[in-house]
Amino acid sequence: MTTAKLTGEQIEDIKQMAADHFWPHARPAGDMSEETGLKLVTSAQGVWGHDAEGKQWFDTLSGMWLKNIGHGRKEIADAVYEQMLDISYTPGGTVAPVTAKLAAKLASISPDKDSRVFFVSGGSEAVETA
Repeated sequence: MTTAKLTGEQIEDIKQMAADHFWPHARPAGDMSEETGLKLVTSAQGVWGHDAEGKQWFDTLSGMWLKNIGHGRKEIADAVYEQMLDISYTPGGTVAPVTAKLAAKLASISPDKDSRVFFVSGGSEAVETA
């Protein structure tokens, strides 16, 4: 793990910031209590999360939406970093070599080898676009 260990004072400061300014999905804002509130997650690796008290728990939920490859995957972070050092975004009317290669790769493994790939940021955008 690369996350530095937080002191008790830092943990309390972060919890107060969250209580004051963070609005969680499907939960009341401002509740960081141990009994009913949000837990402060300080690190994660693979399928394991760690809270501010050092307890480890199996992350069974985030893979549903965005972390299906696990937390802290160095090879993914390295690949993203390398790409962002070169071309991290292509404006309308342009395409980067890596994007063209990925589109060709996806088409090659699809049932229709002549298909075209329309990249979007996530499932909702894909459904709305379709």
